[in-house]
Amino acid sequence: MKTIFAAGAVLFTLAAMPAAMAATALDTAIGNTVSVSADGKETRYYFNENGSASLATSTGEADVGTWKKNGDQLCVSWQSGGGEQCVAMQNGDVSVGQKFSFTNAEGAQREAVIMDGKVPF
Repeated sequence: MKTIFAAGAVLFTLAAMPAAMAATALDTAIGNTVSVSADGKETRYYFNENGSASLATSTGEADVGTWKKNGDQLCVSWQSGGGEQCVAMQNGDVSVGQKFSFTNAEGAQREAVIMDGKVPF
């Protein structure tokens, strides 16, 4: 599961976003689904207001954990292990349905989109 998280590890490290949008990526993500596709596999992340999180992949893998905001960082701990991993968040606004770019833990550019509500496979 460590590689699943790594694919979206810096999910919220956004590229420059237009100023006309309404909320930060984390604000918009809470209660919605964040979809990241890489290497032919899609991972969907879901962050609840109560600090719980879940993920599912298009290949049938799943995990649950917790998240918290720590200053300008998003920190996530998954039940599968690997300890708490934190990612710096850049200021930027994003809305549901918009694609945005981010850099993952390995330095690769990825795209993600926030989908309305909890969207299962």
